[in-house]
Amino acid sequence: MEKCFETLISLKKVGDLHFKSLVKPYLADVSNGETKRVHVYGGHAICQSAWSACLTVPEGYQLHNTHGYFLLPTPHVEGIDYHVTKIRDGSGYITRSVVMSYNDKTIFTCLCSFKKLPTKKNTDLLNHQPKVEKLDVNPDTLPCCPYAEAPILDLIVRTDMSIDVRRAKSTWDENTPIPNRERNYFSKSQIFISPSNYNVHICCLLYMSDRNLLFTSTISQNDYEGLRWVGRTASLTHSVVIHQIPDTNDWIRFVSSSPWTGDGRGLIEAKMWNKNDELLASVYQEAMIEVLPPIKSKI
Repeated sequence: MEKCFETLISLKKVGDLHFKSLVKPYLADVSNGETKRVHVYGGHAICQSAWSACLTVPEGYQLHNTHGYFLLPTPHVEGIDYHVTKIRDGSGYITRSVVMSYNDKTIFTCLCSFKKLPTKKNTDLLNHQPKVEKLDVNPDTLPCCPYAEAPILDLIVRTDMSIDVRRAKSTWDENTPIPNRERNYFSKSQIFISPSNYNVHICCLLYMSDRNLLFTSTISQNDYEGLRWVGRTASLTHSVVIHQIPDTNDWIRFVSSSPWTGDGRGLIEAKMWNKNDELLASVYQEAMIEVLPPIKSKI
């Protein structure tokens, strides 16, 4: 069932800088028949916190940067609180902090920065970006995520997620250095978002930015048998720099890799591109990854 993204992130204003959620967040169920593994999608905390900050800035300011910390699992309930603090209101840039909580327990906290929209098209000489390797695929023909990789992820229930996700099969082999092993997938909003709602498009991009991102650190090590050696996992921090306003009604390509893992943690970085190969955003995440001890043979 398709669900409107704007409905998913809708908030009720209950104070000057205090908002409450009106809809339960997307619930991912990766239970395997033996172990019950149900959790709220982390991208919801990221984007709805940012959206609460968006509701406190004047028209004409776009969200361009957010950095957040996950502290507790998000409950699958309505009425989650978002308390916004005005850090600074400048003429060109505005800064907000957000605390997401439920029953007086802080779940997620972040800083959001906004910049004033330009009055004319940017013609600065200081204007460059990296090139992205061409991927000769039509996202419409790809299987719905996550069926292209990692059997355990096939169990994820996508109901009410509000975005369509398609994964292209990874092409690396055992000779490819692990930090260079990239995952490609595509995402867009299921329901049309008006182009004039630029901060809604940006928040939708934030929502997309956490989709299976953590697993880049584990799948990159060629574990396609259900992540058998991985125990508890959790996102610790999530940062996104938005380079330009996206159109999330169209397919957005997400390319992720993991430059480092160790000490029970992993670092994942990603870039998000539009169909014209223009860089839309850069994403960075640190995650907790519990490595299970080897299973001793009973023979």
